[in-house]
Amino acid sequence: MNPLKKGVEASFPIVMGYIPLGFAFGALAVLSGLSILEASLMSLIVYAGASQFIAVEMISRGADAISIALVTFFVNLRHLLMSTSLSRYLRRTGRAEKILLAHLITDESFSVSSTLFPKDESFKMRFFGCGISAYLSWFAGTLSGALTASSIYLGDLGLEFALPAMFSALLIWQLNNRRNLGVALLSGILTVALFPVLSYSALFLSPLMASLLGVMVWRNS
Repeated sequence: MNPLKKGVEASFPIVMGYIPLGFAFGALAVLSGLSILEASLMSLIVYAGASQFIAVEMISRGADAISIALVTFFVNLRHLLMSTSLSRYLRRTGRAEKILLAHLITDESFSVSSTLFPKDESFKMRFFGCGISAYLSWFAGTLSGALTASSIYLGDLGLEFALPAMFSALLIWQLNNRRNLGVALLSGILTVALFPVLSYSALFLSPLMASLLGVMVWRNS
């Protein structure tokens, strides 16, 4: 099987999560006041699940554009770290190709590619196969949800469990040594401890702190 097909095959768990999540986003976006076109374009252009849900929530509450942009910017800062990590395996890739591949980076495609794909000349096509499959499934889910928003009630579908379930599955893949297990446990402990003080900021600050500490311990060991 060629690298592109291998990448598509590896994307199946992501696709199974993105379709219902995209559906939930599309429906929620339309119910919050966006048009079907606006919801669909957000998934095509922004393509950042957590930020999209946050943006729609802020839009529904009447937040100004600057506030929405700032919040989504900080939520998406982790993409800088992910793209920097993946760039090591794309050094012979042209600028236009890198721009395309950068748009396909998500938490899930990064996790799958950095964990499962061999770091050789096949990496680019494997990542593209995985990334484009995830991208199209997210858009398809969004469009389906937006088109049927007026006739459904999201609470009946249990879609609120789709995102935690998908991230839990991705986490299990990463727990292949004691170092990763320690970082995951520390991240969870910090999140619980800091949430009463930092609120939702703890959700991305705690993993960052745990990861930095893990790197320091690993380098000194």
